[in-house]
Amino acid sequence: MKKIYKVCTNKGNKRIWIEGNALLNAGLHSGMTFQKHISACQIILSFSDKKEFQLTHKISGNEKRPIIDLCGKYLNEFFGNGANYQAEFFNEFDGKTIIITKV
Repeated sequence: MKKIYKVCTNKGNKRIWIEGNALLNAGLHSGMTFQKHISACQIILSFSDKKEFQLTHKISGNEKRPIIDLCGKYLNEFFGNGANYQAEFFNEFDGKTIIITKV
């Protein structure tokens, strides 16, 4: 599944905000942990619900409304003057992934 989002800002920094049914439909829920990998053209979010992993980020929110909220100067560089991004959701055998690209 693919979905287009508007680039938001918070305290002068660009922000990625994904919530609700988009995450639930991809099998992602509050409390799951993930790592982010950033390149010049995409951000990859890799998820796990295995507690033994020490991943750097966590889906917040609640059971009915999970939220991914990423914000920081690194996103200013990634998005530049871009106004939108695409999130593509993958639910593979070995894990769940979101690939974010500039639109």
